[in-house]
Amino acid sequence: MPRKKPSPVELPDPNWDEIRSLARESEKIYEAGKMDRETWRRLWAEAVDASNGFVDGPRFLFRYAEAAWIHEMFDPPATRSRRRSVA
Repeated sequence: MPRKKPSPVELPDPNWDEIRSLARESEKIYEAGKMDRETWRRLWAEAVDASNGFVDGPRFLFRYAEAAWIHEMFDPPATRSRRRSVA
């Protein structure tokens, strides 16, 4: 008996108004020199929520982050330590 193809998952549209608002807020905070790790991570979490599964939604925030903030989110400490150790 042939298997049925799973139906594609329908994701809600991103909340573009909220994403644009977060982009404006991020730019103001960054230009004022007040962007820190905690603020950036809060903005990231809000952008991910507003994106409703759209992967590129929060991408605009990369320009306001320090490289270390991005690496700690996407490169877990266990992976970093394995890469550094050379046996």
